[in-house]
Amino acid sequence: MPGHFEERMRDNSLVRQTVALALMGTALLGWPAMAQRRGGGGMAQPDGLSFRFMGPAVGNRISAVAGITGDPATYYAGAASGGVWKSTDSGRNWAPIFDSQTSQAIGALAVAPADPKTVWAGTGEAWAIRDSDMMGDGIYKSTDAGATWKNMGLVESGRIGRIVVHPTDTNTVYACVAGRLTGPQEERGIFRTRDGGQTWQRILFVDANTGCSGLSLDPKDPNFMVAGTWEVVMHTYAMLSGGAGSGVYASHDGGDTWKKIEGHGMPQPPVGKTDVAIAPGDARRVYALIQTADQGSVWRSDDGGENWAAVNWQRALIGRAGYYIRLAVNPTNADEVFVADSSFWGSTDGGKSFRELNWGGDTHDIWIDGKDPNRILVTHDGGMYMTTDHGRTSNRVTLPIGQMYHVAVDYDVPYKIYGNMQDDGTMRGPNNVVESGPNVPGFGGGFGAGRGAATWEHGLGGCESGFTIPDPTDSNIVWASCYGNEVTRYDARTKMARSVSPWLHTLDAQPNQVKYRCHWTAPLAIDPFDHNTVYYGCQ
Repeated sequence: MPGHFEERMRDNSLVRQTVALALMGTALLGWPAMAQRRGGGGMAQPDGLSFRFMGPAVGNRISAVAGITGDPATYYAGAASGGVWKSTDSGRNWAPIFDSQTSQAIGALAVAPADPKTVWAGTGEAWAIRDSDMMGDGIYKSTDAGATWKNMGLVESGRIGRIVVHPTDTNTVYACVAGRLTGPQEERGIFRTRDGGQTWQRILFVDANTGCSGLSLDPKDPNFMVAGTWEVVMHTYAMLSGGAGSGVYASHDGGDTWKKIEGHGMPQPPVGKTDVAIAPGDARRVYALIQTADQGSVWRSDDGGENWAAVNWQRALIGRAGYYIRLAVNPTNADEVFVADSSFWGSTDGGKSFRELNWGGDTHDIWIDGKDPNRILVTHDGGMYMTTDHGRTSNRVTLPIGQMYHVAVDYDVPYKIYGNMQDDGTMRGPNNVVESGPNVPGFGGGFGAGRGAATWEHGLGGCESGFTIPDPTDSNIVWASCYGNEVTRYDARTKMARSVSPWLHTLDAQPNQVKYRCHWTAPLAIDPFDHNTVYYGCQ
């Protein structure tokens, strides 16, 4: 019997194993290998293996962005799980510059104002939404405009959401560390280096469950700083945001000492995630975007952070706060403030009223040129919005950073590749069509779907977060899963998927009130010896 088992296993899955390993190698080995071919160092390419971009499309989350003040040509973009990219031609073409590093989840980017060749990258998805987000391995520094990088520590920080570099002293840098979020830890809060990252000092620590969620520095008086803190614990079933640790802190000595701003018009604790911004052109104006239940959304101080007032109560500004909460102020007009969340909002009356701007959906980071406030970058789940004329015209940047959850292949000749992509659902496509994309140096930021995208079939049931697996005996039948305890069986002949979920699926039930508590990407598998037996795992 063991010999029969081994023979069947060898016959049925040798091709599948070979293909699957090669495809998985794209994630494990492909990017470093490509980086070496571009001269970026990294792991050697295994003999007999090479990697090619299979598609199906470009896009997904650009989580962080940084430009150079007064330089309209150079930009850096950080992906939620696709490393750092650079453009030197005003965003028309982009190249990956971080592939050989050990973390590809980027939470923050910053360029030193006094030396544009010095670039910092904080790793870990700072826009946290669930426990399957990617954490990082610390903070990185480049002194040659991104050509090479060095890990400068904070390796246990989990998620770094903001980096602020001193306006005149390149060696003084502040890291706003959110933490892993999944439990208490010491390496969270605000860290400062005065020697270019050789050593770090924790200068603001609230407690083991509270990290930094916002940080702003007055460019004219860098001793004046304001920080937002966030008490949060992320479980597999929920993110519990808010607590006594959340709030707004101020420092007037470059971070040596901090004072929590309580009373003076601030909301009563507990509050949730908080971002802050000092108006670069007038430090008397300070804004805070604070997650509260019913106390307001935007607060403003007109006396340098001493006294505050709630100026806006729009709930839309603080919805899904863990995944959003970002505000920025026009460098030359303290009354113009922007808020990034599931939409993008602008105010020209000091935050009293906001109107929705068509500058992206599920928006995250904001960068404004300090010398030319008409030049604005806004990152979002589908790429990045770029404008050089304050929104009258714009360009969209998309990069080949699609977040594929899983991969499978069928037994057809030629075989098809199956997968599911964040924000793009389930799909399959032929293995013998090559996309244009990251194998081509100077990837075009405006590139849409690529040569082979039209050959990919979408909507095979399930959704973005699950598995997509073909029946091993008939590739017309595709099993797929989704969050919310959803399982489907798709028939390509009818182009229809029907639910075969083991229980009703819902997104609004309490965890203790549902029969099966399933993960965001619950496991699904088909028995290789009996294609009618399918396994699906919850709790």
